Amino acid sequence: MPSLLSSTNWFVQQTHWTKKIIYTQTGWPTNANVWQPNSPNAVASVESATAFYNLLDGACEQLKGITPQGGVGWFWHIWEDAMLDGWGLLDWNSNPKWNFAPRTGC
Repeated sequence: MPSLLSSTNWFVQQTHWTKKIIYTQTGWPTNANVWQPNSPNAVASVESATAFYNLLDGACEQLKGITPQGGVGWFWHIWEDAMLDGWGLLDWNSNPKWNFAPRTGC
């Protein structure tokens, strides 16, 4: 979490606290079929994707309070694996990989 917040704060500083920040094309792969990890600590798995989602969703209050313009918003980029193998919320059979139910307010 400290890395996420320090990186976010850098972007907020660049806008002089006048803009809302939106993380776009957010996601985490559940397999390495498209791209290989760039670090041995980056594991492509459902567990890692779930942890990444929980990190963002669990930081709602902190992310929303970063700027007076509403803080930071985010969205998951790929709906299903048929769009980009391993990156979807749904697998190839349209089954959810985990319970994706992000908060819409905090």
